[in-house]
Amino acid sequence: GGSSSEEEVDVLVADSNYLPYECMQGMCLSMALLPYRRVEQVLEEPLAICVIGLAGGMLPRFIRHNFPKATIDCVEIDPAVADIAVDMLGLKPDASLRVHVADGIEFLASAPDQSYDLNIVDVNASDDDKTLEAPPPAFITPEFLKDLARTTTRDGLAVVNVLCSSPTLTAKVFARFRAIFSGRLCYLKDVRDDADENVIVFILNSTSIDTAWPPSKMELAARVRTLQRKLP
Repeated sequence: GGSSSEEEVDVLVADSNYLPYECMQGMCLSMALLPYRRVEQVLEEPLAICVIGLAGGMLPRFIRHNFPKATIDCVEIDPAVADIAVDMLGLKPDASLRVHVADGIEFLASAPDQSYDLNIVDVNASDDDKTLEAPPPAFITPEFLKDLARTTTRDGLAVVNVLCSSPTLTAKVFARFRAIFSGRLCYLKDVRDDADENVIVFILNSTSIDTAWPPSKMELAARVRTLQRKLP
């Protein structure tokens, strides 16, 4: 037989258009929910985005591929997760996609005001917390949420992946979101029997009473269809 150098080797290439989890797909709806922007503007403007919780880098990789003018800060506390995302899962840091190995709470606390058009929190709690699985309690404290609001641009969106088995606790989390932000939020939940239990919460950072947000279902559906047609 031939030497090992002559043997064929299967090479796995990461698909930057593939998001395997419904909650990640739901987070991308934020692109169609940004107020005061036509869909064409969302694609053409240099949006500033923060993603706290790397999860293999699939979401920032998707955003980088489909919204090439965006700048993305990825924040991951576990250096092993960051290494795997870069070395094995196709995440390619560059000047517009930066990976920070840091505590997400401390990262936002030190970030300048109005840094991000989209502030995404996708962090799971420890395995011993079976009630509030996402985000961890430290990410729903008033202190953190104030930093989340402070670092989100005016009329930008904070996006939080919530997974909670207690309706009462979920209602308290939503009430805290409303208290810290302007009171305007909407959420996405798949109600099918076999769907994920995650709830993706979109929170508008605006006190303007003139902002017609969230858009109607018909308008949102039209914006999503336009995005789908224009994406690479």
